[in-house]
Amino acid sequence: MARDTLKLNCWTGPPAGVPFLFVHGLLRNWRCFFPLFADLEHRWQLYSVDHRGHGQSPRGLHYRVADYVPDLVQFLHHGIDRPAVVYGHSLGAMVAAAAAAAAPGRVRALILEDPPFETMGSRLAGTPLLDYFRAIRPVLGSREPVPDLARRLAGLEVPGGRLGEQRDPVTLRFMARSFRHVDPAVLEPVLAGEWLAGYDPGRVFHGIACPILMFQSDPAHGGMLTAADAASLSRTASDCTVIRLDGVGHQAHWAAAPAILRHLHGFLATLEFEP
Repeated sequence: MARDTLKLNCWTGPPAGVPFLFVHGLLRNWRCFFPLFADLEHRWQLYSVDHRGHGQSPRGLHYRVADYVPDLVQFLHHGIDRPAVVYGHSLGAMVAAAAAAAAPGRVRALILEDPPFETMGSRLAGTPLLDYFRAIRPVLGSREPVPDLARRLAGLEVPGGRLGEQRDPVTLRFMARSFRHVDPAVLEPVLAGEWLAGYDPGRVFHGIACPILMFQSDPAHGGMLTAADAASLSRTASDCTVIRLDGVGHQAHWAAAPAILRHLHGFLATLEFEP
């Protein structure tokens, strides 16, 4: 794990009930959870952080998955005054799971949205993702204005054609804003095949004491959590409920917010505390 533990930038919602922390995915920022905030902010005290090397958080020396974990553990201990429900997407889901195992007294429940695990590790070379990351790396950290960078992204050649043929204009604009504030070095361990070094999903899930809701997006639509990984890890954890989102891709909180919220509210209603 990284020894350069960093203080994370955090957005905080209006004062409300039990803390509810959002942790974003690779190349994103705290704003990516906007589609979920309005439904939760009246009953939960919302927090949303930027990872190291993303958004307004400091840049780090290392960017393996395991290197992000101490930052989040530190935030759980010192950035929030009591245990929180934690929602992580993709990279954020893997980091949140490891933080819950490392600091069980600080996490009341976990919501894990499409954690990729070996899809971004040993299986990466067999997917279009590797060429996609190679294509976008040169634009990370660009100082171009958001509209200009969005147009540049639209014309970028990625697996399957131009990015503008695969993403709508609003998504391209959001990507442009996010990419401007990403350290290009975050992709180095991904491209080198070292992103999961020091991260053992089985050991992590075995160490999680709180209830887990895990969303599996549809692999046929870009989902990254495989059925085999979802089944294996749900058996390893003491209390894990898996929801498969048929027809929904990796950015489920953006593309299928109503479905996410329906399952999320039902899960939260089963927890043994009052917000």
